[in-house]
Amino acid sequence: MPGAPEPPGIPEYASGGAAGTTIRWAASPTPGATYRIYAGAVGGAIDTTTPVTTAAAGSGTLEAALPAAAGYPGVRRVLVRALSGGAEERNGAVLELEYDSSGAAVPARPNAPRVREVSVSGGRTLTVAAAYEEAGERAEPATCALYLKPLEEELDYASPYAGAAWGAEVAGAREAALTASLGADGWYRLGVRALTAGGTSDGNTRWERVYVSSAAPAAAAGLEAAASRG
Repeated sequence: MPGAPEPPGIPEYASGGAAGTTIRWAASPTPGATYRIYAGAVGGAIDTTTPVTTAAAGSGTLEAALPAAAGYPGVRRVLVRALSGGAEERNGAVLELEYDSSGAAVPARPNAPRVREVSVSGGRTLTVAAAYEEAGERAEPATCALYLKPLEEELDYASPYAGAAWGAEVAGAREAALTASLGADGWYRLGVRALTAGGTSDGNTRWERVYVSSAAPAAAAGLEAAASRG
């Protein structure tokens, strides 16, 4: 927009929960720019017609307190835009604030990984290759967790079957190799999650169906990607 100020830095969570969250951002390079903060309801879209609060001009890192949010658990989306001379820039850098059922803020989550390949060796020993794409991530993953259960059972995300560190980043992607030894032949439900160093998982519930048999030669396992859920 002609005459509009430069956008501010990408907003970040600073402190607080649903009853009162404080966010922060780097000031716009445009001297004297002020700020409008837009937000949606928990689980809703951002209303860019009416700001929920404003912030005065400043330099360095700026902060603003958001009005209380209701309707948690869920995600509230926030946008900070700079204003100068009556002109508002139109950046689309959205901050997603997640609250749990008590209204407490949930730390930023990494992206959800995917199962790239599963192979079987020595009868019932599975090797799972998980892939992680960094594009758009809100938090860096530290480890990959593997979840396994017989097909008729739900995955227990409180008790990973195995875990491994992510490999070094290559062209915006990482991989992890996880190994699991199973005690019986049959169909299994298999899923993977990325976790931060603080233990926050990506929260995905996708799973694949895989067949394991001690009679099978070392080869690709019977993975049915079409059976993915979530």
